[in-house]
Amino acid sequence: MNISKGLWPNHTYDEKDWNPITLEQALQNPWFGYSARKTFAKKAAWRFIDNKSPGFILSTINPPLGSGPAVQELASLDALNTSIQFIGSFILGAGEKEIAPTTNPIFADVREVALAHVMAMEKKGAANQRFFITGGYCSNRQIIDIICRNFPQYKSGLPSKCTKGEG
Repeated sequence: MNISKGLWPNHTYDEKDWNPITLEQALQNPWFGYSARKTFAKKAAWRFIDNKSPGFILSTINPPLGSGPAVQELASLDALNTSIQFIGSFILGAGEKEIAPTTNPIFADVREVALAHVMAMEKKGAANQRFFITGGYCSNRQIIDIICRNFPQYKSGLPSKCTKGEG
């Protein structure tokens, strides 16, 4: 995603798009640092392929926010990984009155991301390709509603109204 463009509804992202984040921006914010390191690493890998022509191929899978079932028990919400810390921040939000604007509305199920990795290894046409995959759209309002409906014990930390609205 291009964070500087916000949601950028008039643009259709595809495999040609790169996150334009700079090192300076990455140093300003931990979330930017997370997305920057993924971008910088993938760009370096593609430069290596282009410049060195090694005896192997490269295919990369570029999912947005990854979510899905946890494979390990969490000791606490503080142990959430970077990708889904924002969901934990809703629960730990001490009853914020307003729902934060949705900044990353697209997601991919981690099981589908895993399948995409397998398919990229198995399909000859996937050699030396970048794949941008998404599973759907989800707003902060929808996430809050899911938490309210399925985990009522966390309702007190959520925005004060678990009712319809945008975010």
